[in-house]
Amino acid sequence: MKKQLLLGSALLAFGFASAQTVQNIPTAEGSYLEISETAVDYDPVLLNDPTTGEPIEHFTYNPSKVSVTGDDGKKISYSNNPEAAPIYVNNTHDGESATWAVKSEAASCYIIRFAYSSKNDAPGASGTFQLLDKATENSVWEKTFEAAATATASYAFFTSEVYVDETIPAGEYLFRINFHQEDPLAPSFRICQISFEAREEVVPVNLNVYCEPAEGGSVTVKPSRTQFVSGTEVTLQAIANTGYKFVGWDNGIDPVFTTNPYKFNIEDETDITAMFEEVQMWSNIPGYVNFENTRLVGQGAVQYDTHQIKFYNPESGEYDILHEGAPGSVPWLGNYRNGNSERFELNATEAGTYNFVFHWSWKEKKVDEAPTLTFQIFDKDAYDADATAAMPEWAKTFAPEEVTKQWFQFKEQRYDDVTLTKGRKYLNILFKEPNQNKYTINILDMKFGIGDNYGEDAAIEEVAIDANKAVRAYNLQGIEVPATTKGLIIVDGKKVYNK
Repeated sequence: MKKQLLLGSALLAFGFASAQTVQNIPTAEGSYLEISETAVDYDPVLLNDPTTGEPIEHFTYNPSKVSVTGDDGKKISYSNNPEAAPIYVNNTHDGESATWAVKSEAASCYIIRFAYSSKNDAPGASGTFQLLDKATENSVWEKTFEAAATATASYAFFTSEVYVDETIPAGEYLFRINFHQEDPLAPSFRICQISFEAREEVVPVNLNVYCEPAEGGSVTVKPSRTQFVSGTEVTLQAIANTGYKFVGWDNGIDPVFTTNPYKFNIEDETDITAMFEEVQMWSNIPGYVNFENTRLVGQGAVQYDTHQIKFYNPESGEYDILHEGAPGSVPWLGNYRNGNSERFELNATEAGTYNFVFHWSWKEKKVDEAPTLTFQIFDKDAYDADATAAMPEWAKTFAPEEVTKQWFQFKEQRYDDVTLTKGRKYLNILFKEPNQNKYTINILDMKFGIGDNYGEDAAIEEVAIDANKAVRAYNLQGIEVPATTKGLIIVDGKKVYNK
């Protein structure tokens, strides 16, 4: 097993104590790393001012909490206790460098791991990593790392790595990072927690990820980089933009496949494309409203709960009905605040009276007055022509009478009086809360139907009849319907109920 030592916090700490310290790099055989007392002419850490040539100390503890986000996306937080928080090289400028004295015990290749941060107001930051022969200071290896502006605070770090993919002979070296910056007056990126892992062989391979079409969505990559050591496990997740859906991966070798997230061990240079397909920005009703593909205005967020989604069972009084699908796989609307709104586009395939069902959660009741949801359905053409003058075809305000106690526990609400004409509609939702800065109600899903029909077929069920026997029939709103329509209708001026 290969062993490693964090040069960032451990070595920097020794840097304060002794100017005669050399860091041993692990051998390919994996011997334990030790800090040995070897006479050298270099401090363990030197930062050189490019104008004066004098070394400057730029290592520090941040007074705030330091967090490091690992390759798995999880954060490790450190307190502002100097014994716990990482020491890091801080506020370097263009042309400055940090140097460590190191010793390689045997010929090896290396993975150099580190954590870094780069503020958004410091574009063009990079660091050139070098191994120099200690006696001559001639470079035996170097690589430049481009530090993307990924953090807006100096105490938020992300892990990364560079690869020494050529064998470095045993011997004493200087490990140096030269800092670069487009703006010479702006500080470049910060770096901490540097470590070496020795390997007999390091084979870097590139991962090239594309989206087709480019506007269809994006892909997250974990670990978050474009180059890896051959054999590394990589996870890709395709995320469709509004108006698109993910339809599969194309790696140029296998048939198109839809596994998402997709995990694999990268062995060679890999090109892979996430393919997206444009979808209509409206839902045919009756049917479910797709939160991700039908949203027109989003002031909150479509979220995925990490818990199992549960429905309230009125018979048992418990939340014991699990939502279809794997735990956490069901999207819901959350984190809406007072005055936030959301709009969905629908298409009423037939005129009629629909029922409308949605599931809601309200975690806590700390006020006398409950938050509310106001639903309004407008004719799209009328609304687009003049939103201020358009009158809703249907409107309802919902206020829960009790809490669900947990965000992932949902109760059902149903309305059976949604009378709509045929055509495109806007469904507007307004979120209200009596107590400012408290989350309002969350919504799990929404669906429209007639009776128990929530399918994608016609809203009004039609049955073929003899044209000679056909009569004119109307629903209670005076809209002509087939005479065999189920439910209460008017035929020849009389009310008739068809089962």
